[in-house]
Amino acid sequence: MGTNVRLVPFEERHIRDDYIGWLNDKELMRYSRQRRIHHDRENCLEYLKGFRSTANHFWSIERRSDGKQIGTMTAYIDRENRVADVGILIGAPGARGTGLGREAWGLALDHLFRSEDMRKVTGGASAANAPMIRIFEHWGMLLEGTRRKQDLIDGEPCDVVLFGILREEWGRRVEPRLQA
Repeated sequence: MGTNVRLVPFEERHIRDDYIGWLNDKELMRYSRQRRIHHDRENCLEYLKGFRSTANHFWSIERRSDGKQIGTMTAYIDRENRVADVGILIGAPGARGTGLGREAWGLALDHLFRSEDMRKVTGGASAANAPMIRIFEHWGMLLEGTRRKQDLIDGEPCDVVLFGILREEWGRRVEPRLQA
């Protein structure tokens, strides 16, 4: 558990109007592939069902002080190669830009390396998504590649950057460990 946030399994009870509103907020979802989908309770339930009976994770990010859901995270697990690909959304307006997403990302990394025995964790983002890139860099993730002009953001071609961190790189971090 982190100081300010915790990750809990995402459940049907988390699919509320505010969550669906985040997913349909064009500005918030500007850099997400989800921006092209109109979300409603039914397709959110279908997405959640897609995680059942898989090794993948879908977490709700909750603020510890009040238990409020402020975002979500996913981790797509490749057990054969012991690699996880992680994504995050901080949806609650008061939680954006406060460091809570950075803390949640660290919790996910710690869990995946310690409890899931992953040897590598990856993530990707639009090159224009500066807050996400700062999270990658904060946790010592390295730029591994660029997909040039991969996405169209507001009609303009934009690169997608791919970051990764290996278990041994995570293990060398000086920062105190988070509790999983």
